[in-house]
Amino acid sequence: MKKKFICLMLTMGLIVGNASTVFAASAMDTVNTTIQSVENANMDFSGTPISLSLKDTITKMQTEGTTAENIKLAKTQLELYSKSSSEAMSNLKEGRKAAQAINATAGAEHVVVPSLTDSTAKGIELAKNYFKQASEISYASAMKSVESAATQAYYGILQAQEAYRIAGEAVKIRQTTYDHAKLKLSLGTITKKDLLEAENGLLTAKSNQAAALTALKSAKMALNSALGNPVMQNITLTGSLATGESKEAALPLTDAINLAYKNRLEIMTAKYNWQSAALGLDAVNVYPRSSAKYLTAQYDFNAAKAAYTSTVSDIEKEVR
Repeated sequence: MKKKFICLMLTMGLIVGNASTVFAASAMDTVNTTIQSVENANMDFSGTPISLSLKDTITKMQTEGTTAENIKLAKTQLELYSKSSSEAMSNLKEGRKAAQAINATAGAEHVVVPSLTDSTAKGIELAKNYFKQASEISYASAMKSVESAATQAYYGILQAQEAYRIAGEAVKIRQTTYDHAKLKLSLGTITKKDLLEAENGLLTAKSNQAAALTALKSAKMALNSALGNPVMQNITLTGSLATGESKEAALPLTDAINLAYKNRLEIMTAKYNWQSAALGLDAVNVYPRSSAKYLTAQYDFNAAKAAYTSTVSDIEKEVR
């Protein structure tokens, strides 16, 4: 069964690969790898300012930029695998009809009729359903992950802005302290050592301010990249760090665990691997129980079962 399943996966890969080759041959002229040269590069953000609320940021990140494109491509790939499985099943059914027709015409069974209940057919059906469900669940999970990442990035910039503001205030205070120290030194009320300490405090504050500005610009550049904007696009966030209590009720632990059992792709994949291993074990049932072929299939079955049990347990621990 494992060899048959591997052949099936290779077939699906060839189907997708051939389609890509045909597309590439006709789309090659549209490929443009030219990178526009940068002139007078600096660390200043430019362009017409784009105002972003948290909702805007989440929506944009989920629909534009490389992150959104990669999510769509991953979903399409799984859908193609499911489609390939459906086509493989259709071909198997057509082959069965053709064989039955030949046998009916000949008046006897001269052609082997493909079974729709053997391990190969079951494996095709199992793969079709798995990839269909996996595409939906992985897409929904990816959208949630993007929402979380967008929220963290958004408030990360707001925090960086606040840190830069505070660092600026610290510089002002240290500058005043240093100016007063110079005046006091001229009056003879403090020593040179006191002045140097005040100067060192000012330099440290300026260094912290520069680091805070670098962190802020880095956060903005990262968000621009995630949104598909030019790296140095000027963006303005309309939100603030002031937040009220969440209006969403906390999900009961029991519901959270059961939802994880139902919707986590890791569990679905482990289940699929276990079911595939079961089909593989059924396929070698005619072999002696002491044969390497049967023992290997049995090992694969037991390993997949253990992996499924471990995955379910790990997911529950994570949710708890």
